[in-house]
Amino acid sequence: PVWQSSTRFLQAGWEWVWESFHDEYQLATVGTFLVLSVSLVGLTSLYTFMDLTGRPAVLVRYKIQPNNNPPPVDPALYAKIGLQLIPNTLLTVAVIYHLRPVMVWR
Repeated sequence: PVWQSSTRFLQAGWEWVWESFHDEYQLATVGTFLVLSVSLVGLTSLYTFMDLTGRPAVLVRYKIQPNNNPPPVDPALYAKIGLQLIPNTLLTVAVIYHLRPVMVWR
């Protein structure tokens, strides 16, 4: 009953993902990049909010390096970091795309 409905939901979701990509190679490369990027952006946005605003104070109190870049951090510093993310992201895409044959080699 409950298991069957969740199984149908998960199967329908997987079929949508499978059909959204044109082939297995794109699913493995672009899909891997999307999963990694979305999870990274989601998690780091919480830390970015904390660094830029200094809130929530409960989390700021447990910052690993409290004396380095205390919140709120200068937005210009974050702009420099954002510019550095562009070549890093392109490099990540290239590595995932070119190493896919190695990942499936058995």
